[in-house]
Amino acid sequence: MTATSHRPVGAISPLLCFVAAGRQDTITALIVTPEPMKRNFHQAMADHAMTVLGLVLAVFQLLCGAELDFLLICAVARARTDRYTQDVFRSLPDREDALVEELTRRSVSLPANRLLASEGEVGLGLFRIARGWAYRYRSCTNGNRQILDFIMPGEIVGLQAALLGVMEHSVRSLTPLRATVLDARLVGDAFRSEPALALRFARHIAAEGSRVDEMLTVIGCGDALERLAFLMVALYRRQARLGPVDPLDCPFPLRRQHMADALGLTGAHINRTLNRLRDDGVATIDNQRLAIRDFPRLAALAGTPA
Repeated sequence: MTATSHRPVGAISPLLCFVAAGRQDTITALIVTPEPMKRNFHQAMADHAMTVLGLVLAVFQLLCGAELDFLLICAVARARTDRYTQDVFRSLPDREDALVEELTRRSVSLPANRLLASEGEVGLGLFRIARGWAYRYRSCTNGNRQILDFIMPGEIVGLQAALLGVMEHSVRSLTPLRATVLDARLVGDAFRSEPALALRFARHIAAEGSRVDEMLTVIGCGDALERLAFLMVALYRRQARLGPVDPLDCPFPLRRQHMADALGLTGAHINRTLNRLRDDGVATIDNQRLAIRDFPRLAALAGTPA
C-alpha cells in the first residue's frame, strides 16, 4: 500500500501498541492488538504479547513498587471493522453487572418516528436499545437535517451527554423501539471504580466517532453510487455482527429521505441511484428489505473488501 492510496476497511497490518503513562508511582497500561487477516496468527501474537508484557510489568512493579491503576487489558480490535459498536453490557462480571442493575430505572417503548432525546437536553439518562432502530441527527437552521449515524440493538444513547453534560444531537426512532433507561451516574461510577466497564464505554464512543468519520469521508470524496453502496455495506455488516443475516434478505428500514439525509443527497438522486444498482444487478431495496445480489461489486463501489 502506498502513502497516497486509500486504506480499505480491514486493510491494516498487525500492530501491538503499548502505552505506559506514569503518574507519581502509578502506571496505566493498555494493549491494543488489531486483528490481522488470520485469526490463529492474531491469537498467537496476542498470547505472546500478554505473556511478555505481563512479565515486564511484574518486574517493574517489583523493582519500583508501582501500583497499577488498571488491570492489564488486551483489547482485540478487528482493524477498521472494530468501528462497529459492541453491546457494552454483554457478559459483564458479577460486580459490574450488579452496578448496572442498581442503576437501571425503567423501560420505554416508542412507535416509529418519535423523539427519544433532543439536542440541547440536559440531565438525560442512558438508553440501551433493546429492540428496533433509531438514528442520531442534527437540525440545520434552514429546516434540513443531517443524519449522523444509525443506532441498532445493544447500542447506547446518551453517553456523550453523560460526559459533556448536554446532548449535542437529537435521537429519533426509525422503527418501533424499546429501550432500557439507566441512570447517567453509571458512567461516572464506572470510571471511578470499574475500569473495565469504563473502557467499554470509551470504546463505544470511539466507535461511534469513527463511523461518523468514515461517513463524512465518503460524503466528501464519493459520488452518489459510492455513498449509497457504502451505506448498504456498512449497515449489512453491522447487523451481521449481531447474528446471521441473509444478504439477499437483510432488514433495511430506511426510507428514501433517511438515505438522502444521511448521504447529503436529494430524494430524487437516491431514486436514480437505487434504480441504477437494481438495473446493474448489484442490489435492490423493496419493502424495507435489502437484497445484495452481487456483494463483491457492491463492496468495490463502497471502497471496502468483499
